[in-house]
Amino acid sequence: MTTDVGGVKRLVHHRLVVTGVVALLGGYVSLGLFDGVLGITWSQVRHEFDRPVADLPWMWVPHAIGYLVASLLSGYLVNSFQPRRVLFGGCSVALVGLIFVVVAPSMWLLSIAILPVGLGNGLLDSAGNTYVTLTGGPRVMHLLHSAYGVGVTLGPLLAAGVVDLDVSWRLTYLVLVIIQALVLVLMARLKQAGGVTVDETRERFVGIRGGTAILMVAFGIYVALEVGVGQWTYSLLVDSRGMDEGLAGLVVAAYWGALLAGRLMLAALGNRVDGWTSLTLSTGGLVVGAILFLADPGGFGYLGAPLVGVSAAAVFPTMVLLTPQIVGSGKVASAVGFQFASSSAAAVLSSILIGWTVSRSDVDVAAVWYLGLAAAFAVVFVVLRSRFSTS
Repeated sequence: MTTDVGGVKRLVHHRLVVTGVVALLGGYVSLGLFDGVLGITWSQVRHEFDRPVADLPWMWVPHAIGYLVASLLSGYLVNSFQPRRVLFGGCSVALVGLIFVVVAPSMWLLSIAILPVGLGNGLLDSAGNTYVTLTGGPRVMHLLHSAYGVGVTLGPLLAAGVVDLDVSWRLTYLVLVIIQALVLVLMARLKQAGGVTVDETRERFVGIRGGTAILMVAFGIYVALEVGVGQWTYSLLVDSRGMDEGLAGLVVAAYWGALLAGRLMLAALGNRVDGWTSLTLSTGGLVVGAILFLADPGGFGYLGAPLVGVSAAAVFPTMVLLTPQIVGSGKVASAVGFQFASSSAAAVLSSILIGWTVSRSDVDVAAVWYLGLAAAFAVVFVVLRSRFSTS
């Protein structure tokens, strides 16, 4: 059956869509788990390998580099091999990387092991969003990103639980290996079920200009903020503001949990909320939450984390959904790949810069980055809306 949503022809095979949604939900839970545990496991990893707190980019940057490479290739791979095969391949590569993370004997080898995890996750994320853009709508897209929220909310709780048990951080990643293996089984079923065709959306190379360029900047700044808050808040609260480790873990979980709650609400609302309106409200919430976190009035600045989380809920999936309107139909696969590549590049750069400033001052400087990134996103969003919104 063929439907037309947002100017993009979506070729829908119902059995595949159901199988694909189930498989993708599992895949996005796995994606979220990895992102959610990273900041907390770093506390144990750095002590085992005798590294300073500012060396967090050793774990994040290889993942982001792999993710960047995969995103740049995703448009070509999706058009050449179809989304289901790219999804299966991405899950397989990520599983291999996670296995090597569990057994890595040194910081150098751990960083190398994280690279294929980034490659696999990048393929899964880019191909997954393209798949849903071609076969679904707002409800499915928000549900997909809600699954990521489930994983990224449970991740800090899992990692913090391992810390409380006073056992190796490797146990956390062993759990991720088991979950990733189960996801791979689901992806194998998707691979066997047939595929959604992208023949009618196959395009030549899409230049980085106009709406594509602005979207790339918007995605990059937003992801730098989302990742920054998720990865540095635990260290900021514990090492700079003296918060108990368990409570700090709960704050990080609340950040991701608020993001999850917002996306579940958006999934329930479906098409009833205009994308541009939700992005406007979200942008305001990001700025207010970042100001609260930085100002830390009465020691309650940590409440800015869940406010940023719930405000961030709509941003990523809604910008993906608006991509056909902004860049035009027939350019979705390449545009999504560029967006995810810019996101990964921004995550690498921001991780390095935040780590550099932390090493030269105090980890509390991360809160200054939160506000700067939120304000920068607000500026880019104003430009984006003024040029492409019809409402």
